[in-house]
Amino acid sequence: MNGGLIRWFRVQEHVLSCQTYVLTKLAEFELIDIDAIHQNLALGRLIYVDDMATNNVLRQFYRNRQIKPGRQIESGSSIDLEVGLNSDDKETYVPNVKDMKYLRAVDAIHESSLNVSKAVFDKSVRNYADSLNAVVYKQSPAPSKNPVGMGSGVSIYLSLDVRN
Repeated sequence: MNGGLIRWFRVQEHVLSCQTYVLTKLAEFELIDIDAIHQNLALGRLIYVDDMATNNVLRQFYRNRQIKPGRQIESGSSIDLEVGLNSDDKETYVPNVKDMKYLRAVDAIHESSLNVSKAVFDKSVRNYADSLNAVVYKQSPAPSKNPVGMGSGVSIYLSLDVRN
């Protein structure tokens, strides 16, 4: 899989005490860089469509609406990306995210060109801080040597009790 870059630029403004970011054009041939997204925004879903090159960002969505470059978005907002999928690159492998903390597990799933279909926190997780420290004790599908389609979902089950 190729590495690439999505550029986010900070705007020197504050809106309701929140930093905002101006989203630059995610043109053809720009690829996904998960680290760049997590510095300012959250990656929501990866929506794969037929294209000549895999993981090219074709369109970007905020709150289920396509957004254009120059739009200000609050820091921490979730952005869904429509990305290309070449017919030769339609499969990937489910990573093993067991024993990973929540955000690291989500990153590992996204880095494998998959989506988190469900994140289930057990009763030990009571607040946001707990969720960040929760660890995956189960995932579905399990990691395998057999490929799955890019964009497929992975469910993760998390707990603060590592004995699960």
